[in-house]
Amino acid sequence: MPPSGQASGKGDNNDLPKPTNKVERTLQLTRVRDWCMERLSDLSMENRLSDARAITSEHLELLEKIDAHTTLWMIIEKTKP
Repeated sequence: MPPSGQASGKGDNNDLPKPTNKVERTLQLTRVRDWCMERLSDLSMENRLSDARAITSEHLELLEKIDAHTTLWMIIEKTKP
């Protein structure tokens, strides 16, 4: 299951969370970190250690320390074809 806060696929930007303060952003990052940790655990239990190492390598900074001020935040907007 992907981290909460991802687009719902309905095509409406109103569906996307828009963190407005440090607490909301920190909570969102915490959910992403928790998802990563759960995924690491699942991969390790399935003996998929190279996949677990890849996730750890990709997200190590987030897994070590959550800092809403140093995380790049992007708003993704759909464009009309």
